[in-house]
Amino acid sequence: MTVPGKQSIARFLVPARRDGDVPAEIFIHFQGSDVEKVKKAYLNGVSRFHLERDMLSGEAELIGKPSSVFIDRGYLHLRFPSADVTIPLGDVSEELYDAINYSWLYVRVHRSGKYVNAREIRPLILRKKTEYGKELWEYCVQNDVGFSEIITIAYGYHPKDLDFNFLMMLRFLATVKVAGVPFHYLELSPPNTGKTTFAVRNTFAFNWYYIDEAPSYANLIMNAKTNALGAVYRSDGIVIDEIDKYGNELQDAIQIMLTGMSHGLWTRAKGDRPPPKVVRWIPIVLFGNTGSQRFIDDIRNTMADILIANKMKESVVTPLLDRIGLVVLVNKQMNASDLVSGYVIPDTILKSFSDYIIENTVLKEHEQCAEFQGRRRDQCNHLFSVLEWTYCREANCEKQPPSLLVKGILI
Repeated sequence: MTVPGKQSIARFLVPARRDGDVPAEIFIHFQGSDVEKVKKAYLNGVSRFHLERDMLSGEAELIGKPSSVFIDRGYLHLRFPSADVTIPLGDVSEELYDAINYSWLYVRVHRSGKYVNAREIRPLILRKKTEYGKELWEYCVQNDVGFSEIITIAYGYHPKDLDFNFLMMLRFLATVKVAGVPFHYLELSPPNTGKTTFAVRNTFAFNWYYIDEAPSYANLIMNAKTNALGAVYRSDGIVIDEIDKYGNELQDAIQIMLTGMSHGLWTRAKGDRPPPKVVRWIPIVLFGNTGSQRFIDDIRNTMADILIANKMKESVVTPLLDRIGLVVLVNKQMNASDLVSGYVIPDTILKSFSDYIIENTVLKEHEQCAEFQGRRRDQCNHLFSVLEWTYCREANCEKQPPSLLVKGILI
């Protein structure tokens, strides 16, 4: 089987197993484990039928990330698609409680009357190992592998299409924080350009939360009935996919996200109890589909026109675009399926690569950003600080410098 990119990169790659029932990302995470056991545990986490049938013989195992976590009458409740799992609060340490709120979990459960009780909860935490990222970066430099090329390879594609490589790199920038502040990202592109694949992979690699419907207050911030914290507190990034389908349904969600996007404070929840007043800087990524059409030179204005035509109010679109660091419109037809390699860089190394970039990026003022003001200047300086030592090793950087990218990108 042909390995994408240069042959020596094979040591960083693992096969991306394809299974009709289980996402490939699950197998990436559990490399070397019994495939059937992993598959069974994952299905127990998403299917009540599979879990109930498995518990008939005693204990069962499940793998999943609870959609909500809340405390009631001395018990911690973890809500999975297949069951509400309970565990006595006294059996939960502070460290475990924090991990439960953020991590994918391995859980051993059994039925006791009408309850499904946990006998063991083990967080599947990807520990920070920046040396993996450093090793991958050094490989790129020594072998003249471009930043955009390695990102494409990491997500399981052959780096044969330069425009696709560029697009994957832009998406990846949403995983990078500069001075603790993330890039928010908005993309409209044709179907089959790898948006959903990228988003789902990042739910595992970067603890992002994937939403494919118009999100609610309870989903994003806090459930007023149970006081269960929402996605912005329990995830390290939010992806809302197929925004073109929601139109005005998305406006409420965007309005409650604006303060969080600009200041890291998520305060506009409904209910008697206010959400925690803690700063949570997380990237917001918005994906949508668009057909082939003509775009004017001002990409941000074009994006605004498209969103307004999709029944979103200008009073919502304007502050949203002001907070988005990278606005991308894709007119080129790309078939991501034709580029699938069958190999990926594992989550641990991918996360470490992002961490390495974060730790080695120094925020500076760049003279090329002087033409901008306010948030746009900050976005330009943040972008320059990352790309000047990563992407700008590549010749294409001269055609698409960071000062041009911040104005909006057309591919």
